[in-house]
Amino acid sequence: MKQGKLIIIGISLCLIVGISLFFFNQKDQSNPQSATEEVDAAKAAKENFLLISSITDGLNNSEEIGDILVFYQQSITVNTNLDGTESNIKARGKEIETTVKSILKSDKLKSIDSAPYMDMIEVVDKQGKRIN
Repeated sequence: MKQGKLIIIGISLCLIVGISLFFFNQKDQSNPQSATEEVDAAKAAKENFLLISSITDGLNNSEEIGDILVFYQQSITVNTNLDGTESNIKARGKEIETTVKSILKSDKLKSIDSAPYMDMIEVVDKQGKRIN
């Protein structure tokens, strides 16, 4: 008889703990953290747009420059239409990198923390090989 009561008490405690954990977990999911992530995503999209448009305007060569990819607070990749076999390809890649760095330091982009991008600027030829 005592064993039966202990089993019922044990099962009841497990149910109470399980139900409590379930409801506490539900409250955590309604945490405003998801709203913060949305704000950060909006901030990242705005920053990426500003970077891409500024770099595109600054490089100002639509025939030579292709897509510009920005990975938020990580790196910038400038795709070019340059042929990797050209004799001055490395110099041209470095020139594009230097121009991008000066654009990142410009007054137009003062609102952006450009430090994470400075060492991660990649310029690639039309085959996708790095040229800087």
